[in-house]
Amino acid sequence: MISYTARFESDQEKQDGGFSVTFLDLPAVITQGDDEQHARAMALDALILLLKHQIATGALIPRPRKHRGPALRSIQLPALAAAKLELYWAWQAAGLSKSEYARRLNSPKTNLDRLFNLSHHSRLDIMEAAFAALGHRLDIEIQPAA
Repeated sequence: MISYTARFESDQEKQDGGFSVTFLDLPAVITQGDDEQHARAMALDALILLLKHQIATGALIPRPRKHRGPALRSIQLPALAAAKLELYWAWQAAGLSKSEYARRLNSPKTNLDRLFNLSHHSRLDIMEAAFAALGHRLDIEIQPAA
């Protein structure tokens, strides 16, 4: 599970409320919503959009840190997006070029780009092979819903 902490600030100027949302570890992400549920959905969309951009440009993405406070909310990435982000971090830590990584996977570089694409629905067996090529193992953990 990967969750980034967001600050939800009530918009006092709007008659019907609303929230502005910023992320503590990713200051480039700013969004808003008409109510908390809408703000959460917009926060997740904005978070994924920024992460997709960072991955596409090869940028470093900070790991989320733990923060506490009354105005803070945890925005959790969907499981497949979290696995792809973990794969991206493992690939960057390995220091491989995309070409070398694709060669290790015996796959075209375009297939590798899909593995990092948070919107592409990669097969689990392909994700497992991608982690294995970096010396990692993909585990799945099931927990009761909160």
